[in-house]
Amino acid sequence: MPTSSNKKVGSKPLVAEALGVSEGAVSQWMNKAREGGKEALKTSPRPGRPPKLSEKQRTEELPPPLLEEGPERFGFRGEVWTRKRVRKVIKEEFGVEYDVSQVGRILDQIGWSRQKPDHRSNRRDEQAIKEWKEEEWPRIKKSRD
Repeated sequence: MPTSSNKKVGSKPLVAEALGVSEGAVSQWMNKAREGGKEALKTSPRPGRPPKLSEKQRTEELPPPLLEEGPERFGFRGEVWTRKRVRKVIKEEFGVEYDVSQVGRILDQIGWSRQKPDHRSNRRDEQAIKEWKEEEWPRIKKSRD
């Protein structure tokens, strides 16, 4: 295999270039492998704060038993789960408080889609809206062109 600019096959610069990483990263990997073998190269857990909900709570207790009962069981109107609603249920059931953005990530992890409620007034005149879309909107759109 030809090498570019006098780089030897297996050299740190060539490996770094091939993998799209820095030579420093390759050097660290090589040191780890020398000290601990292949086992030392396995991905280690990410540092950071441990999750507030346990794996079991997040994957077994939250989705099937709680969320599948529906929002109305928890006093919400309508059959739509929102991140705010799920956040409230998590706080009430597990005593854990999350930001709504984190609740969204948890829902993604457990395979639940985020839903938004339908914010429509109960005083909407659907017929008037339909007529406006069919008659007025085309007229307005034409005058803008």
